[in-house]
Amino acid sequence: MQGDEDVSRMTYIQAPKDEPANLDMSAFDKPNVQMQGADNTKKDFEIISECMEKHSTFSNVMQRRIANMKTVMNYLLNDNDLVSAVNSLGLIKDTTVTMDFLNSTFAKNKRLDLLNFDKIVLLMPYVQEMIDSKYETHNVAGLKSALNILRGFSQSIIDIKRTAVMGGVDLAREDRIRKADDVIEVFFQ
Repeated sequence: MQGDEDVSRMTYIQAPKDEPANLDMSAFDKPNVQMQGADNTKKDFEIISECMEKHSTFSNVMQRRIANMKTVMNYLLNDNDLVSAVNSLGLIKDTTVTMDFLNSTFAKNKRLDLLNFDKIVLLMPYVQEMIDSKYETHNVAGLKSALNILRGFSQSIIDIKRTAVMGGVDLAREDRIRKADDVIEVFFQ
């Protein structure tokens, strides 16, 4: 089994808690007082130019992320159509948008009223994708969402599974049991 290690779990990137990522905070100390005025201006210009080099790339990435998030949330907020929102996540294939979607909904215990067993089965692969991610922020969004969904539906699942079978064939009950079993299965995957 040692050769069958899950490579996706080998690298884990923890979100920084106290400082920005990949920045040397000592570089932001006050400049040396002995520097001449012209040197300060030049240094300020170099700093601003260095910051602006990556700004357009960052701005484009954020604009695309916002546009994708608007598309997904439009289905949810305007139409209350969770199925279309989740399907659009699949078409977009951007884990940051999935994280944003989960953080604005199920991770905060919101919009659970839109869920039923079929929709949970549809949503859980995206939640699982966040849990399996190497990024801590994705993990937290996925785990909070899974926990809130499980808390919201665990009693319903237990009640369905406990219900005694009365005489005869109850197709509606069999369908409810099948759907509950599907939800249980996606939580075990």
